[in-house]
Amino acid sequence: MAHDGAASDADLMIDDVPYFAESLIQIVDLDGVSMKHMTHVSLSPLLAFSKFMQKYCPVKITTIHLINCPAYVNNMFAVVKPMLRKETIDKVHFHVHTVESLFEFVPQDMMPAEYGGKAGSVDDLSEEMQNSLRSKRDYLIDPNYWTITKKSK
Repeated sequence: MAHDGAASDADLMIDDVPYFAESLIQIVDLDGVSMKHMTHVSLSPLLAFSKFMQKYCPVKITTIHLINCPAYVNNMFAVVKPMLRKETIDKVHFHVHTVESLFEFVPQDMMPAEYGGKAGSVDDLSEEMQNSLRSKRDYLIDPNYWTITKKSK
């Protein structure tokens, strides 16, 4: 299921079978991202996010694909690379000029139409995800779900 990342909680996706599998393929579109944007990225939160994704993420990330990459992204990755585990480095793929190379990893049927896929438009897929979240509203706002209680022996 394609979504915009606004609600990335694995608990929300797990009910969305057949979309959810044992792993997650992360796709990041860098179209329109300039070097000026990157000057606002702080290394500390980036490293914290990287640590979370490598050690604590509840879903196994199979691959991370950066599409429409500006030329400088490879250089920036070279700076972060020494702080990443080899397994993580091997999961990152850059798609510079076209998204067609992405279809080697992600079936074209699962990609939005805007990226050459056949799964519908980004707007339609986003609406589908929002409807899925709305259907889980009671679950999400239930304070009993979010409360940790100590079990007695």
